[in-house]
Amino acid sequence: MVASEITVVSKRAGVDEGAVKWQSKADGRFTVEEAERASHGTDVILTLREDDKKYLEEWEIRQLVKKYSDYIEHPVTMDVTREKPEPDAGEVDSKFRGRGRRR
Repeated sequence: MVASEITVVSKRAGVDEGAVKWQSKADGRFTVEEAERASHGTDVILTLREDDKKYLEEWEIRQLVKKYSDYIEHPVTMDVTREKPEPDAGEVDSKFRGRGRRR
């Protein structure tokens, strides 16, 4: 197991209120409690161990999800947020160089 803690928050389709949160610290024990979730579906939240940071790479996760979800009837989707890198000052200058007004 690569996670030191696992949290699953799930809300059944067709239900307006109420979700369920299952949580474990990978020690053989778990808790189940009511939770809030805006729409139906399931979130799986993993707190990775230090030695398993390779699983933070998007392509690594996509490979695993594809491998183990091929036989699942319902689609598995990943919401990915990417940070847009800040351009270097030199990059900005070179983009605009030579684009002045001509007379």
